[in-house]
Amino acid sequence: MDTVYVVFGTTGEYSDNQQWPVRAFADAAEAESFRDRLNAYAANVPKACGYDVWREYAARNPDDPAMQIDYTGTEYGIDTVPFGPAVVLAGQNG
Repeated sequence: MDTVYVVFGTTGEYSDNQQWPVRAFADAAEAESFRDRLNAYAANVPKACGYDVWREYAARNPDDPAMQIDYTGTEYGIDTVPFGPAVVLAGQNG
């Protein structure tokens, strides 16, 4: 395994943007399927309902207990991260 696929959530805009990791996968197809399921859940959250309702939807999300929501909605994506042993640079103790 050379790459890890990290599904992340994001909400907000500009300086009020928040991003958080949700789950990592060794398989790209599994990460894509999970991301799609999260986006389907987020698409059902009404954007113009207010913080109390948003918190309720976030608390009920079985796949992302750290879900954040605001008036911009929530979207999920995938980052790729190299996986392997730590690299120690010359002159550093690791």
